[in-house]
Amino acid sequence: MTWNEIIQSQRHGMGFETIARKAIKRPIPAHITEDVTIIVFRFSGMKPMVGYRDKGMFHIVWFDCAFTLYDHS
Repeated sequence: MTWNEIIQSQRHGMGFETIARKAIKRPIPAHITEDVTIIVFRFSGMKPMVGYRDKGMFHIVWFDCAFTLYDHS
């Protein structure tokens, strides 16, 4: 999928959602500066993989298989 197709998709389908930095319950690596938007994709059902986009690349920082990285409500 292209980024435009991903952006137009539902967040719990093939799309993504953004997460506020303050919502992350783990230390954020220093190279992820304040201007970087943290985003979440789903994999293996509804399990979140959390990271950031740099141009056309998505960098995975966390796999949240236990749903403990941020509040999922």
